[in-house]
Amino acid sequence: MPLNHQSDSIKVLSNFLEERSLNDKPTGLQLEAFQPELFRKNVEVAISKLEEYLADNSIRGIDLTNPYELLKQAKDIMNAPSNPLGSGEQEKLAAILDLYLKTGIAVHSPGYMGRQFSGVIPLAGIMDLVNSTINQPSSFYEAAQLPNVVEEIMANELNQFIGWEPGTFASKVSEEVAPSTALQNGACDFHRTPLLSLTAVVIST
Repeated sequence: MPLNHQSDSIKVLSNFLEERSLNDKPTGLQLEAFQPELFRKNVEVAISKLEEYLADNSIRGIDLTNPYELLKQAKDIMNAPSNPLGSGEQEKLAAILDLYLKTGIAVHSPGYMGRQFSGVIPLAGIMDLVNSTINQPSSFYEAAQLPNVVEEIMANELNQFIGWEPGTFASKVSEEVAPSTALQNGACDFHRTPLLSLTAVVIST
């Protein structure tokens, strides 16, 4: 191969490798999304909104919104410009939370009867935040060692109200709450994060 052709080939290869190297680098968005400082700022926004929500002791019902109007509001928030590292990101998050709390059922209101679901103990919500962040499913021991141990603790706690002989029953982890299924199977059925239940027990005792 002539020398000039070899030089051209080397140049092409060099450009290819350089371009591939640039493409392989993680994007700024990926890095920024996991920054601890950004996480703290966003959590502080959420805590502030939830604090106001829990402090409202007024009797209030659902604020039913036309779904088309709600869709427009949600799209407006989604399309609003923001900077992940600037105040714009927290402003957008605050707008989302405001809309979420406004259009949801006020389960912590003194006037809410809790027919199908009720307001959780706030500390249990914090445990849910931790579990959602570290994302450890309780379906097998290696992924969630503590929740699996807690599951047995909760089974024994609940058995105090049932009265089965120790060692003659077992708990069953499920991704949804299904008490009737648990009774039919002779087992204590939990949400996939039994740590939430343990938190409630700790508070009540």
